[in-house]
Amino acid sequence: KQQELEKQIRLTLLQNRLDKLFEPQTIGDDSYNAKFPFVRNDDMCIRAIKPLHFSQKEPAQVLEHGLEWAGRIRKLTDKKFILPDNVLFAVQGPDQKSGEKHLANFQEAMADLRKEGARVELASNDAALVEFAEG
Repeated sequence: KQQELEKQIRLTLLQNRLDKLFEPQTIGDDSYNAKFPFVRNDDMCIRAIKPLHFSQKEPAQVLEHGLEWAGRIRKLTDKKFILPDNVLFAVQGPDQKSGEKHLANFQEAMADLRKEGARVELASNDAALVEFAEG
């Protein structure tokens, strides 16, 4: 599902002629880093798009997935590798059939990412994705 989300975002970037501006890149150094599939690095300004799919089986895993990335953003920011508002998480929530606990934890996970200063948009929101990519 994560790969499908990446393909969808790659297609959106391609359709808007923004695909050449982004490439996969590891942000950070040997002491701490994170991989992003879409990174635009120009004039010392790094912008990154990270698709996140919240299709985990257990509600707790949904929350942990968000916390993992919130922690990565905090650490990359603390180490001055990136500004949090230059990161866009393009998210897809759990299936509606997953149940209330999954959906509640998805909302909480998005809030955790936003608390770190990152932007969070639904992956289906092409306009927000394009606006961020054009930045």
